[in-house]
Amino acid sequence: MSMDLQRFHATYFEESREGLDAMEAGLLALEGGSLDPEVVNSVFRAAHSIKGGAATFGFEKMASLTHVLETLLDEIRAGKRALAASAVDAMLGSVDVLRALLAEAELGKPADPAAVAAVHARLQQELGGGGETKAAAAAEPEPEGWNIAFAPAPSLFMSGNDPLRIIRELENLGPLDVNAKLDRLPGFAQMDPLEACIAWDLGLRGKVPRSAIDDVFAWVVDDCELDIQPQTAGTAAAVATAPVVAAVPAANAPAGGDGSSLPVSGHTGGALINLGGGAVLTPAPLKQVSGGMGPAPAAG
Repeated sequence: MSMDLQRFHATYFEESREGLDAMEAGLLALEGGSLDPEVVNSVFRAAHSIKGGAATFGFEKMASLTHVLETLLDEIRAGKRALAASAVDAMLGSVDVLRALLAEAELGKPADPAAVAAVHARLQQELGGGGETKAAAAAEPEPEGWNIAFAPAPSLFMSGNDPLRIIRELENLGPLDVNAKLDRLPGFAQMDPLEACIAWDLGLRGKVPRSAIDDVFAWVVDDCELDIQPQTAGTAAAVATAPVVAAVPAANAPAGGDGSSLPVSGHTGGALINLGGGAVLTPAPLKQVSGGMGPAPAAG
């Protein structure tokens, strides 16, 4: 397994180097006066891709820095802020630091912590001038909870992401009701373990800032359909929680009351191991999901 991980690491390092080169080329074009929105998009995609991999592999410093970078770029491409020369300059400065962090992750060669902190501070300063949209959002009271409809694209696993990791991160923010929607799930014989087929209705209870939820989904926002709505008194998710069930049920698994969904406990840890999209099911959860198929074989 370590060999596989090392192979994934090598691919990630190579792709990240290419991504940083593309990011630098795009930022230099912007610095030179380019107004092409596709250039901003290309820089955003590079940051987004590097951050997703860094988060998956646990390269925290790279994930943290590219997250700030991505947030700034996302607001620029969405028209929420003008493209300031100082922001381009700060982002160009971050490319060299990201190269140093990549070398730290790959070769164990420590990056200069002062340089990392300085780039963080410059990017945060740019983000701090967020204008009226952020101020208006901050003035709104936080709701009692959030209803989140999360439908991963079939290709979600291929970008190194895992819905269960996202669900666990949401669970860290507050009590979470989890409902797996199985209506897109094919029969067992047609199932492709590299495709994400399960959608999720999630109810997050508690006064959680919307920005914290956006942060959790930032890595997959281009790889899913996502609808986040504040809970009102009448819309709090009433999702029954069952014992832990695996996230890849067997064919003809009994559906929920509406024939399309199955309640899943928020405590999904250990039920599924996902590496490169492959799934490993534990015998007990599999038996719970496949109750309609007769007795499960005894565990060896």
